[in-house]
Amino acid sequence: MNDKKKHFIAGLAVAIVVALPVYLESVNLFAGLWSAIVSGIIIGVCKEWLDYTRSGKWEWPEFIATICGGVAVAVFIVLMHFAKG
Repeated sequence: MNDKKKHFIAGLAVAIVVALPVYLESVNLFAGLWSAIVSGIIIGVCKEWLDYTRSGKWEWPEFIATICGGVAVAVFIVLMHFAKG
């Protein structure tokens, strides 16, 4: 598995753990979306900062892949929100 897939899965996993409970508890679409996207951004920044301190490289494609994991959860939350009518 390449590194971008791992970053996507990490962003997805963190957003699931953070955003789904936020949305399910509050039933607030805005809270669910922002918690999914922001959690993906935060975990992406943390991981790339760690890589930067170790190797001196910040890899933007990996950062974007991590955010995409959070965005995937945000899309899922939107689908759940509008599917229940």
